[in-house]
Amino acid sequence: MNAWIAVLAAGLGSYAFRVGTVLILDRVVIPPWFGRVSAYVMPAVFAGLVAGSLAEPLTRQDAVAMPVLAGAAATAVVARRRSAALAVAAGMSTLWITTILGALA
Repeated sequence: MNAWIAVLAAGLGSYAFRVGTVLILDRVVIPPWFGRVSAYVMPAVFAGLVAGSLAEPLTRQDAVAMPVLAGAAATAVVARRRSAALAVAAGMSTLWITTILGALA
């Protein structure tokens, strides 16, 4: 029974947090500079996640680094066209293909 109480408390807390944010943002005026700056949050967070995921394979001396680097290179090449969806698709497909080819070799 205690597990159900914990699940319900977590659910209610999550719901209250989400509704509270909407209610607060409805009453607060956000400065224009905040809107301009917030456009850069998602790319910065994504770049941090990518940098962290690339750092670990580079420290290893096995075959894990090559597919990751190939996927990162494909993503960078396609990202120059300014299409995030195509860049992710190219990077992931390159990562999967090079991983499969490395396992077959």
